[in-house]
Amino acid sequence: NVDTVKPRTRAWRSSVVRRRTATLKFKVTDVAPNAGTATVVIKVKNRAHKVVKTIKVGVKNVNASQSAKFRCRLAKGTYKFYVYATDVAGNAQSKVGHSKLTVK
Repeated sequence: NVDTVKPRTRAWRSSVVRRRTATLKFKVTDVAPNAGTATVVIKVKNRAHKVVKTIKVGVKNVNASQSAKFRCRLAKGTYKFYVYATDVAGNAQSKVGHSKLTVK
């Protein structure tokens, strides 16, 4: 069987105190047939939709809750983060999961 199905991503709200470690929770879902993994990149955008942080998460298991951590040096405020995934067959996500990141 050839994997032609695009993975889907989801994300959950997160908050962090500035200069502390932020944890961004997400999940990549991919139906069979799949290789069980996907390459994940997270982009954090400000209110003007400008990318202010890119996190190359790397290869993660699909169909399981995951998280990415980074040292938060962003200014206080509200941001959105977007989860992008590409499965082993080269299929990019069909829908970009996103959620809110609040920096206190």
